[in-house]
Amino acid sequence: MTSPTVLLIDDEPLLLNSLERLLEDDFFVLKTTNQAHAIELAQMYQPVVAMSDQRMPGMLGHQLLERIKTISPKTMRILLTGYADLEATVGSMNYSEIFRYISKPWKADKLLETVHLAANIHARMQEVQQAVLNGSNKKFVVPKVLVVCSQLSDIDAISHALVGYDVKTASSAGRAILHLQEEEIAVLLLISISDSARVSEIEFLSLARRLCPETVPIFLSNGTDKETALRLINESSTFRYLSKNIKVQDLKEVVRQALAQHEWLKQQPFKNRHRIEEEIADLRDDNPTPKTLSELIENLRKRNDAKPNY
Repeated sequence: MTSPTVLLIDDEPLLLNSLERLLEDDFFVLKTTNQAHAIELAQMYQPVVAMSDQRMPGMLGHQLLERIKTISPKTMRILLTGYADLEATVGSMNYSEIFRYISKPWKADKLLETVHLAANIHARMQEVQQAVLNGSNKKFVVPKVLVVCSQLSDIDAISHALVGYDVKTASSAGRAILHLQEEEIAVLLLISISDSARVSEIEFLSLARRLCPETVPIFLSNGTDKETALRLINESSTFRYLSKNIKVQDLKEVVRQALAQHEWLKQQPFKNRHRIEEEIADLRDDNPTPKTLSELIENLRKRNDAKPNY
């Protein structure tokens, strides 16, 4: 079986060599310090994953990944960035559709896990595409996407963009939680909630992730900022954090990627760290299972308070 191809770009040869040693046992690694060469390699090999440093002379990493997206659109793109780069990086995500960003200095096990996840999602997207082309006899269930927004005009616009999906809508956290508890929601698209004074958007996403670990959350907001991005990662593992003004075609692609991850998580629950983490937390919790939204939020806040600070 051929190993998935990973393209690494960094202007520091020592860092490139370190990344290569980490990945070479599981992947076919291409590496370069030259951005023009990286574009040539991407065009020639169509890599499964491309990983670039953000701060490089000439073209910034997210700009390079945007170029790679154009010539190899199925490539999963990962950005390596220092903490100081985070705000600018988040602001550019809706242009280059970064799959993940990894802060420096990285943890080797987490970086390797992220690259494997990207490769698995890429493979699943290929399988889904091939099944469609082959006219698979497997029963096809229209994926359900839950759009949570307090503005009717935004709900209408998103629903129109997602023709082909079974779109469910909710304006409040309470109504959205009912959908999540009663139906198999593949992708959760959050814009805003009408009861945000009662529960914040980030708390809602965290709660949704706990209740439905296979549901893949996407947060569309009026703007993006560093503090929110950090909380979305640390508290809810949000799949994407994007501007609400994202182009329709780009939104469709992000939802397709989220759907691929949802299918992968369903098929391999033992690899779903969100489900495993929740099961462990349940074993440690002596309190009765919360049922109402207020009880769920109270339980969530107690668990977050009990987490160690890093």
